[in-house]
Amino acid sequence: MFGIEALDVVIGMIFIYLLFSLFVSIVNELISTLFSMRGSTLYSALSQFLSETDLQSVCKDPRIQLLLKKKTTPGSSEPITKYNFPDFIPEEQIAEILYDNRNKLQNLSKTQLKLSKKKLLSLYDLTVSQAQRTYKKNIRIVILILSVVVSIGFNLDSISVYKELSSDTVKAATIANSAAQYIALNDSLDFSASDSATVKKIMLEIKNLNDQQLEKLDGNLGSIGWDLKKDEVVLSSIFQTISHPRKNSVQIIGWLISALALSLGAPFWFDLLKKLVNIKNEITKNTK
Repeated sequence: MFGIEALDVVIGMIFIYLLFSLFVSIVNELISTLFSMRGSTLYSALSQFLSETDLQSVCKDPRIQLLLKKKTTPGSSEPITKYNFPDFIPEEQIAEILYDNRNKLQNLSKTQLKLSKKKLLSLYDLTVSQAQRTYKKNIRIVILILSVVVSIGFNLDSISVYKELSSDTVKAATIANSAAQYIALNDSLDFSASDSATVKKIMLEIKNLNDQQLEKLDGNLGSIGWDLKKDEVVLSSIFQTISHPRKNSVQIIGWLISALALSLGAPFWFDLLKKLVNIKNEITKNTK
């Protein structure tokens, strides 16, 4: 029985990490959508390849205009910016666009102007690869920052949570059962951000996650969240904790552990949780 109780604690910790890493992922998607991070990264990469002037010239092509994400209409004289630039342009399409507009481009050398569509496609692939590396690097930084903010903002102290779960087997079992139900309802999840995601849709995802999971979790665990009755001002409590690192070193370390855990991403914790829930199910069957 001790093995099941210990497994409940581990499952509970992983389920908590999963829920909050999902929250981080959704907020990251919101930021990415609001600031058009994918489109702006591709725009910056293409402007280095073509120059700003040439890129504006290419953007006047109707095939690009149809891909714009907002406001600008085909044939409009409004300049294209990185904030309404498409997240992605199909390879064959951009090769045709560059080839058809090659005589209008000033930054390309005479040698480049004579390139075939295949060669232009290779140059575009190189540019997209660079843009993708830059985007992934930026996203990793954003996710790490969000993980720290969420860990402190929700007072997600891994050390306190572990102590609470390990000392209260009923709570650990309750959260482990919630994790099993969550896995049963979500056998597979698509964690990739949708290109058609809107701010309204993302805000709804945040609300649903909070209403259906985070509030229930907060009700079961006293170590998560700030006690508004005890701490009159949450920001003041956070500041006091951070400003006295020696006195509150355990809590700060707990926050950092949580932040690093959340930065691993929801897919990591979902896959691990699914495996452990299956292991617990098998152990339970064999002990009956």
